[in-house]
Parts: sequence; structure tokens; C-alpha cells
Amino acid sequence: MNSFSFNRFFKTLRWVISVNRLVLLGITLGFFVVTFLMEVIVAYFDTSAPGDFIRKAAGMALWGLIAYLGVCVSSMFTKFMQVGTKPQRSAFLMLPVSNLEKFLAMVFYATVVCTACAFVAVVAGDLLRMCWFWAREAYEGSMGYVYYPDTGEAWHWWSSALPTMYADVKSMFVMREDTNFILTTSYEVMQAVDFTAFCLWIHSLYTLGGTLLRRHAFVISSLVFILCMVLFVQFTQHFELDMFRSEWDGDRYITQEVGVMVYVLAVALPLLSILNYWTSFRIFKNFELISNKWTNYDILKR
Repeated sequence: MNSFSFNRFFKTLRWVISVNRLVLLGITLGFFVVTFLMEVIVAYFDTSAPGDFIRKAAGMALWGLIAYLGVCVSSMFTKFMQVGTKPQRSAFLMLPVSNLEKFLAMVFYATVVCTACAFVAVVAGDLLRMCWFWAREAYEGSMGYVYYPDTGEAWHWWSSALPTMYADVKSMFVMREDTNFILTTSYEVMQAVDFTAFCLWIHSLYTLGGTLLRRHAFVISSLVFILCMVLFVQFTQHFELDMFRSEWDGDRYITQEVGVMVYVLAVALPLLSILNYWTSFRIFKNFELISNKWTNYDILKR
């Protein structure tokens, strides 16, 4: 089949979810328990103020989800996703759908479905912690709160960490230096564009690693990512290339400059992402039941 059909795509996705239902159940239960225990342990060790505790718990949960997303994407074609062994791969490759539909179904499952299950588990674990702390304070008769004048917020020990997680995610795309000052539209737009392109490139990099490598894909992809970041930083420092620069004096900005590298990355990162996805799909099309111990693509045979 050479044509793409959304109907076949969703049927393939449903098949993948059905085969991995026990894995999804384990992921959900695991994140639920870990989130609850992590927040309770952090609260008992950090008794300074509820606001600090909520920020730490939200940060740990958010970065845990990001790391888990990288693990899932880089493990798409392994035993973890029920397509690692010969019988599993045989059943998957023999599905009466096109290669593109199978490939996109696995990418969607690893990126969206697995992460969604983990996020639901984090929400449930945070909710259980809120109920636990509320019941404890109600029993002890200490239903007080701590007020933070600088932000105008009042925090309870049983406050939810989800709004803080949302604020952390939002700050990644809209990175203001100070909420009392307003950045120019071009400055903010290019920050959001570059960060979105950066996230897309990271996802494509781990997709390529997960499609090419059969062992230690997450570790190797992470090392390649770190190497690319080090080389990029060294390159920009050597040629003194600025990206975003804002200087202000007193209560007003003097400059809000968007460097040339910002526009270069806005074009280069999507192109590199497309190249990574295209290469990943080409590798997937050449999958065999018996392949190299370390890779899914045997270069010497081509």
C-alpha cells in the first residue's frame, strides 16, 4: 500500500495500544505511585514553606515527564513497545497497512499516548497527595496558609502542583526577564518560534535514535544531543554570535535585540528535523525480522 489512510492509521494505532495495554497500565500505576511518594517525601524533608515545596514538586514532575518522553520515543522499536523480538516484529510488520501508517502509529503512540498516560498518573498522584495533606491538616486543626507578598499568592501544603507545572511550561515558550517589563513582539515571537523548533529537533533526534538503534538508544541519543549543544555553544562563543539580548536602565529597556542566529535556527532546526524524520522512515522501511544486534539498518548490506 502506497497511499495513506487515516482510517487504517487509527486502526493500526488501536492495535498498538491493545498490544501494549499492560505496558500502559504499568506506566500509569508507576507514575501514580512515584508522584505521590515523591511529593510526600519532598514535603517531609522540605518543611520551610509550602510554596517552595510546590515549586520543587512541580519541577521534578515536569522534568520526569520530559525524560520519560525521551525514553519512550527512543524505545519505539524495542521489547518495551512490544516490537523488539522476532515474533513481535513479525506481527507488526505483517499488518495490512502501509509503512507510513505503521511508522506514524508508533511515533504517535510513543509520543502522545504514553506521555498522556503518564501525565494522567501525575495528576492522580498529585490529587492523592492533596487529599492526604488536607486530611492531615484537618485532623490536626491547622488549616493555615502562607502568603507571598511578592507574587500575591497564598499557598497551602495541600495546594496543587499542576498550575506551577503549567506556568513552568509556559515560561519555556514565553521567557520574560521581568514580569514588570514588556518585551517587543518580535523578541517574544522569535523566542517562542526558536524554542518550538528546538523541541521539534530534539524529538526528531530521539526518533532517529530509536529507529536506528536497538540498544541503549536513549543514552546514545542523549550523548549526541549533549555533543551538539556543546559544539553549538563553542561555535557561538568563538564567533561572538548573540541570540537574544536585552539591556535596560532603571525602569526602561535600552535595547531588545534579536540576533542573526535566531533566524538561522528558526530555519535550520525545522529542516534538520525533517531530515531526521525522513531518515527514520527510510530506516523503518528497510526493517527486517533478523537485523544487526545494535542497529535496525545494516549499512554493509546496502
